[in-house]
Amino acid sequence: MDPEATLQSAERALKRGDKSTAYEYLEYYTEWRQGGGFEPERGDERASEIWEIISDEYGEDPHGYEEHYEGYDGNPKTIKKLKAKLLR
Repeated sequence: MDPEATLQSAERALKRGDKSTAYEYLEYYTEWRQGGGFEPERGDERASEIWEIISDEYGEDPHGYEEHYEGYDGNPKTIKKLKAKLLR
């Protein structure tokens, strides 16, 4: 797994307006970091910025976030809190 390439793919998807694909790439990145994978330069910050854009627009869970991360309630602010917890 190349976390830099994954983030770049998420950023490109977001620029195309494909938020669903961007979300999927961010899930891969989050799993990588949770598993102890290294952070590319500003990786967590970039991921957080993309998450912020996606959560603001969706306001919901397009890919079953609740199934993967206990505590998700559909609120964009909750996503932000869970992300911070997951990326520690």
